[in-house]
Amino acid sequence: MHSEEIARKVANFFGVSAPDTYGRNFAEGVTKIATGPVVILANTQWAGTLRTTREPERVVHQVARTLIRNHPRGVRMRILIEVDDSAGTAASLRGRELTLVGPDEQDVSLTGSLSPAETTAFRALALAESRTVPSEVWSVLCSALGHDVSVRQLEQLVSEHSSATLTRASSEAGGLEVAFRRESTARAWRETVPAEDIGRFHTQVLTSLRSAEPTSAVDRYIHLAAAGHAAAAGVFEALLEDASIMAKVGHHSLFEAFEAAYHDRPVPPAGLAANLHYMTERGIWPATHGEWLAFLHHALLNRGVSGKDLADRLVAAADSSAWPWLTLWAHGTGPGMATTERVVKRPTVRRLQVLQAPSVSLTVATDGQGDSSVWELDSGNPVADPGDAPEAPGSITADQGLHGWRPAGAADGYVDLPRMPRYVRRAVRTGDRAVMSSSDGVFAIAIHSSSPDGAQAEVLKRLLPTDTTVATTDMPTGAVHASTEWFEQVWGTAVLKRLAEDSLPSDLVDADARRFLTEVGFPCLTGFLELDTLDLSATGLTPVPGSVADKGTSFRLGTWQGAQLLLDGTTGKVLQDGSSGIDDPLAGTSLRQFVTMVRLYYWWYASDWPIENAEADLQAWLARIDADAYATQSWQRVFEDYNFTDRI
Repeated sequence: MHSEEIARKVANFFGVSAPDTYGRNFAEGVTKIATGPVVILANTQWAGTLRTTREPERVVHQVARTLIRNHPRGVRMRILIEVDDSAGTAASLRGRELTLVGPDEQDVSLTGSLSPAETTAFRALALAESRTVPSEVWSVLCSALGHDVSVRQLEQLVSEHSSATLTRASSEAGGLEVAFRRESTARAWRETVPAEDIGRFHTQVLTSLRSAEPTSAVDRYIHLAAAGHAAAAGVFEALLEDASIMAKVGHHSLFEAFEAAYHDRPVPPAGLAANLHYMTERGIWPATHGEWLAFLHHALLNRGVSGKDLADRLVAAADSSAWPWLTLWAHGTGPGMATTERVVKRPTVRRLQVLQAPSVSLTVATDGQGDSSVWELDSGNPVADPGDAPEAPGSITADQGLHGWRPAGAADGYVDLPRMPRYVRRAVRTGDRAVMSSSDGVFAIAIHSSSPDGAQAEVLKRLLPTDTTVATTDMPTGAVHASTEWFEQVWGTAVLKRLAEDSLPSDLVDADARRFLTEVGFPCLTGFLELDTLDLSATGLTPVPGSVADKGTSFRLGTWQGAQLLLDGTTGKVLQDGSSGIDDPLAGTSLRQFVTMVRLYYWWYASDWPIENAEADLQAWLARIDADAYATQSWQRVFEDYNFTDRI
């Protein structure tokens, strides 16, 4: 079982999980336990379905530890946890410890005389990512290990070792599969394979699965195990880019492999794995394979142009008519897709409508300021003027409440719409079409009521968070050699005030400051970051006598955090005069660096961030642009002091 499934079972038993509402996650639910229970978590060392997994650790750290730390202190809880024989795990739980010792059973397959084919077969079965394997796939795994073993030979091997080592089991698909009778035997066999052979094996398995004839046995193994092989081979991102494989990979195994692949390294922010991180953050836990593919396709479309090609290939590789719904188009900015080229504005949609024009249905999204955007419902093409088109007959408007979709404006009730994550807020349905608004933007879906998977009525949520983190985004290329255009992308053309060369005072001797003022300009800003700068094109550079400059003359730029902001004419440094009580005067090692930092801060401050941790990116960028200035009290304060007058 997965840690998420275990958390749900435990929470359901206590009646505190609120699985039919967005109310609480597992940690919050545990605080509501009212009875004194005995909780037994057995066999946690075998949690998960893959062999390359972090599920045993996740059960201990996210389920067991949450029960220990979060249950009410007045509740007498007893927890018994069976873990692998690791002294570190037992000691970290700080409880009484009992070591279980089983019979010393020596496996004949590990001690007997085996042929090369038999040795390969046992090793391949032990390295399989699924604990049960069809004979047809077992043969493919043997070839990946470098020795061809036929299905007939494997069947003979099962007959010879079925009583002591191997066992047959019926799969959910109805076929027979082979497994080790004890998983400890599989672990022992894996230890006989050199590490370099293991890496090549997992890579070759993925290659073989891609080229294998798509039988039901192969497809089922891909569904259960391909993601585990990708994680073990270190090629998880490449798996996500392969639409033909992704159409078959099951979401349970995919998310399990994702946690394993990135538990000890951050997720690349520009890659497809970041999609999975944000999907887990938003509570995506599909109930069926069709529902999963619908969400995956939607997430790819939210990546804009970069994801549309893969989304189209996913539709071509799978039977999208079997999905409960299909995204027709999406307009907005998906998580992790923002750039510093412009302020990120995600719509706050107050009203959605579907209108019926003479030849086409239209959707209208109106924001809080009364501004509207109009698109064709089926194509998503923008429409300049909807005219006097009336509302589509029979259209139903809905809001997403704690228990799912309800009629717009109503306290309760139910509207027949596919379940969505909580960040999807409003919807209008007309026939088999629906348009929805989220914190990312607006999108339209086609609803497949005849889908075999069917629509799920309960809300979509996770009880446990992901263990993964997204790495810091690379420094924006525009910030490295900041141009006038890069500044104007967020400030417009009227903010930067350029000065003529002959208007610059001779006391301004720093060449880079002179070049920046004449080629780029200094921004005239007010009302954010406690920064009010002068319009230098009107005031010119005014010298300040007795300033904090090391030598020579300094010039007034405005005020920042209650202090005078000055430009040192000799060094080009941007300084504060100390009148605010901030001791360290440095605001920027150069004028260019200071304005670049302010521009990036403004971009972050003025943008909408429903889920991305863009503040961490911003801080990393500022530290690279000007490490000395970023380390000062003035720059640290803009992130630590939330009583900033313009951030309340």
